[in-house]
Amino acid sequence: WRDELWLIERTTKLNLRDPESSVTVPALRHVRLADLSDAGPALPLDAAATDSSPALLPMGDRLWVIGADTVGYYENGSLTRLSGASRPARASRPFAYGGRPAVISLGTPPRLATLHAEGARAEWTARELPLGLPAEGGSLRALQAVEASGRLYLFAELCTEEPEQCSLRYRELEQEKWLPLVEDACSCASWAPVALGSRPAVVLSEQEEGRAKRLAVVTVTANGPRREDIELEGGRL
Repeated sequence: WRDELWLIERTTKLNLRDPESSVTVPALRHVRLADLSDAGPALPLDAAATDSSPALLPMGDRLWVIGADTVGYYENGSLTRLSGASRPARASRPFAYGGRPAVISLGTPPRLATLHAEGARAEWTARELPLGLPAEGGSLRALQAVEASGRLYLFAELCTEEPEQCSLRYRELEQEKWLPLVEDACSCASWAPVALGSRPAVVLSEQEEGRAKRLAVVTVTANGPRREDIELEGGRL
């Protein structure tokens, strides 16, 4: 965001007399992309101390910090904390949708929730989201979304049990049919949807036992998925 790398930094304040009572303090930190040097002082996130892993979501002039029980945003050099915004249960990674932060809640039924902020308060507003996943693909292991060219795309990881085999499928929100993206994804894979220009895509990382890590970008195109493998040297980009 703004040619800098933003991250959640956690520092443990060790209590030598009682190590079990040591406190972990999160902070919002940013570094320069060129050399990873500090681009400014870290901002304490005391209100997010109980959140195991707050998510960062850049949207325009704001960088949203979205935790399980807290929401805030960084803008114009200061951090604003909002009250009244507990993230829906079993929520996906936050994403931008219609100019607002959003998540998909995998409850019964699944729901698409958007964040509405006014003054110092915020709340999640949800609507039902029928998924209609194909039963032959297996059980749903993960669901994420990304907005590209004003359209929301859903990405699902489906896995069978015996033998364990996983695949990635995608669907544009206003369409009903799920289309194949990656047919033979390793169950060990980690992945994240991104918007590459006007196209939705998935960054896929796989590392099977005894083999080198594999990294690829799979883009949704008018002619179907296009996979581009990224060569790694010594396990690094």
